[in-house]
Amino acid sequence: MRIDTGSRTCGGWRAVLLSTALICALPAMAGSEPTASAGLNAAEVETFVDQVMAVAMSKTYAPGAIVTVVEGDRLVLAKGYGVANAETHAPIDPARTLFRIASITKLFTTATALRLEEQGKLDLDADVNRYLTRVKVPATFADPVTARRLMTHHGGLDTAVGYMDFPNERAAERTPEQMSWDVSRARPTSALPIYDNMGFGLLGLVVADASGTSYSEVVRQQVFVPLEMNQSVSGLPENRLADVAQAYLRGPTWQATPIPYNIMPTSAQGGGDISSTAVDMGKFLSGMLIPGRLLQPATLARMTDFDTERFHPRIPGLGLALWQYNYNGHTAEGHRGEINGFISRITWFRQQNIGIFISVNSTVQKWPPPRLSYVLTHKATPSPPTGARTLDPDGLIDGVLERFADRFLPAPDPAPAPAPPTADEPTTGQLAGDYFRLDASKHLMVRMMAAMNAVHMDALPNNQFAARGLCSPFVRRAPLYYECGPPNQREAGVGFRVVDGNRIFAGIQPVGSQERQPWWRTAPYSVWPIPLLALLGLSAYVARSRATSPARRRVLTLVALGSSAFILALLLELQFAYDLAHSPLHALPLLWRVLFPVSSVLLLVAAALTLPALRAAPAAGTLSAALRAGYDIVLALGGLGIVWLTWIWGLTWPLR
Repeated sequence: MRIDTGSRTCGGWRAVLLSTALICALPAMAGSEPTASAGLNAAEVETFVDQVMAVAMSKTYAPGAIVTVVEGDRLVLAKGYGVANAETHAPIDPARTLFRIASITKLFTTATALRLEEQGKLDLDADVNRYLTRVKVPATFADPVTARRLMTHHGGLDTAVGYMDFPNERAAERTPEQMSWDVSRARPTSALPIYDNMGFGLLGLVVADASGTSYSEVVRQQVFVPLEMNQSVSGLPENRLADVAQAYLRGPTWQATPIPYNIMPTSAQGGGDISSTAVDMGKFLSGMLIPGRLLQPATLARMTDFDTERFHPRIPGLGLALWQYNYNGHTAEGHRGEINGFISRITWFRQQNIGIFISVNSTVQKWPPPRLSYVLTHKATPSPPTGARTLDPDGLIDGVLERFADRFLPAPDPAPAPAPPTADEPTTGQLAGDYFRLDASKHLMVRMMAAMNAVHMDALPNNQFAARGLCSPFVRRAPLYYECGPPNQREAGVGFRVVDGNRIFAGIQPVGSQERQPWWRTAPYSVWPIPLLALLGLSAYVARSRATSPARRRVLTLVALGSSAFILALLLELQFAYDLAHSPLHALPLLWRVLFPVSSVLLLVAAALTLPALRAAPAAGTLSAALRAGYDIVLALGGLGIVWLTWIWGLTWPLR
């Protein structure tokens, strides 16, 4: 799960979940009292950013970065730091060197859709199937998918599709049939939002089909041309490869290792496929700051409405694709982007009329595909060797933004005083538990990984709680809202929402709330017992070879076959289901999924025959007979455990 919180200071929630060294690695600049931003001095800004970046680049393994600062329609700074290619030492040209901006593409896709709405070519509240010509959204749920719901991560599409990428433009081309494999609904649009790459991929198809052209062309027409972003492209056309900064990944020795570029498939381009330069991003920053420059004032106001989709009054809100952030009390908005080899962030301090874009050509790790082999072979990152540069790109970006806000923005307003508890407010004891979402994807591997990565919350005295492994304690500041850390310098803030009277969700950011799960759905009861029960079931093969009673042999045979069917189907599902779902063999998993209900039937029959088989066994008062009877009972219970797990994970009748 990609966590992106609205607050960031040393050692906070996000630092733990992403295991990153955040802005603690960047010292505050001396002699920098906060000043109002009545007018940024370009030379002063450049000197300040140069100083901060000099410290940051000396601590990071990332080879290069670009920084852009605008005030209104004025370009204050567009500059490269480090190199575009560590092997050739190619410099960064702010006007021409392309950086992959990844999910910041979502803002371009949204702006394109909003401009089409202004032109009368797109109804944001109509079923997107009205416009789609190459693929149709399946009617898995009654509620239709609309462009507006896609812009706020309410599309309900399977989030696992976001793992797809390709080595070049040609390989990334998807036929209409292939696109249909990618458009899979996992939850209704009424569910609380989950970060949805494929939802914006689908929005990219909508704007392309509604305009009768390709995604690349409609974005060029609606955004690049009006803003004169002449160097920006969607994807990586072959004639621009020489202009792209090299992508890097942190290697096992904590050094930047070059990796191939990743291109999004046609069906997902709208979620993360644009490449741009420092200068061009300055034009986009200004275009989104000034009403009427790119979007009409009323349209821009709707895009920046952060209250309609706010999870909790104290949690940063969600606009149309835009997220709110908080930098030490300073309200900002923007988006983060990450693709293998590049991390970027675009930020607007709208009240001060300032915009900032930062991009770094290195990432900490590749996003893993949801395959069992990856989980079994994945190795934890070794500790950095002595003298290694350990500041990760996210820490670099967050550090620059924090220091900039502290230096150039007015002092923030004081934090509001804690509000008294309400009569019907749940206590921390009622809020405690394991939090994760099971409706992000239909893929079993993704759902099991969610359970294994759950956030566990423990109740503490005095209406406080601890999130296991994170900062502690979380202190109540408002109804259903808790913070860890002092006001205005909080390390993490978490809000809670009660849905349908008994479902409790926790959220630390505009999108991606987690649901408290019953104990039997948590990993200790739904994941970790699987290998033990499987081994127990397979032991029936050994016991069967030694059984003398025909009735007992039948029971052991049923248990062995049922356990084998479950194990075989589970291994195939966890390793191959995701890849096959997006290939011409997408129907193949249906064949092995038949084994899940078959396994349950065999194990239920075996459990039903266990007691009659024990009664039919010859009477014997020896210890070995008692142990054999005890083993048979444990074996039957283990078989019922497998049936239980099959039901928990929705595999009892998975032919859907």
